Amino acid sequence: MIIKILFIKFVKVFDDSLIYWSEINFFFYNLSIFVLLFSLNKSKFNKIFSIILASSLIISYPIYWFFMDWSQAICASLVIFSFSFFFIALTKNSNFFYFLFAIALYLAFGARPSLVLITISFPIIFLLINKNNQLFTLFKISLYALSPFLITIVIKFFITG
Repeated sequence: MIIKILFIKFVKVFDDSLIYWSEINFFFYNLSIFVLLFSLNKSKFNKIFSIILASSLIISYPIYWFFMDWSQAICASLVIFSFSFFFIALTKNSNFFYFLFAIALYLAFGARPSLVLITISFPIIFLLINKNNQLFTLFKISLYALSPFLITIVIKFFITG
């Protein structure tokens, strides 16, 4: 809920009456797809696969209905950003990109709490992509993926008791 309010306040900087809400959502969504395409290319994925994935996300017919809603497109964009930062973090092995990955995942979880199940997918994706068994990297990915959820639970526990 707070994430939606913060995003609405950010959009109001550019559009005070929120007339162009759907266009701003569409721009944010396309920006996330562009970052995903960039991260897939930097991670040495197959270029044809990357282009087909990005184009299928853009031309998907049902997604356009969600741009009028307050949080669906924002949440989808944040999930795409988290996958992008995840792939860049795996390639560069940089704590900065792991942190961006955790922040994007936390914001997506804040927009839609039902996305907590997506945090399980990141260690599984790492195990599918990486043929070497690197336990430290798996632990690091699991920590960054689960930390937003655990921090939220701890904060809610201290607030509500």
